[in-house]
Amino acid sequence: MTHPYQEFIAVYNAEGSLLGEIRYVVGKLSGTRSCALCDISHVLTAEKDSFTAFKESFPVPFFNRHLDELEPEQLQLAKEHAPCVLGLADDGWQIAVPSAHLEQCNKSVKKFSELMHSLIK
Repeated sequence: MTHPYQEFIAVYNAEGSLLGEIRYVVGKLSGTRSCALCDISHVLTAEKDSFTAFKESFPVPFFNRHLDELEPEQLQLAKEHAPCVLGLADDGWQIAVPSAHLEQCNKSVKKFSELMHSLIK
């Protein structure tokens, strides 16, 4: 059975540059910035082992990217919705997992994995 997505990109609500990372950390500590995807995938600045394992075992290509690492078409779609997960379908990129669903994972890689697997059944 084929599933509707050929690839996924998890998009952080942050920029990947050093300055972008600093801005995010300062905002996070001051309570002015948040990113449900960061909470799922990272502890402080390190990716959780369980998230790395999820990415390596997920049967569809899966990447995480910051806003400044996206292609223009992806950025246009994600910039107002980050954090989110984009999915590449036959008709192009779409938001496969909106921010609210990432928040419902409550920082849990297990819940995120279950959510992602539900998209490819």
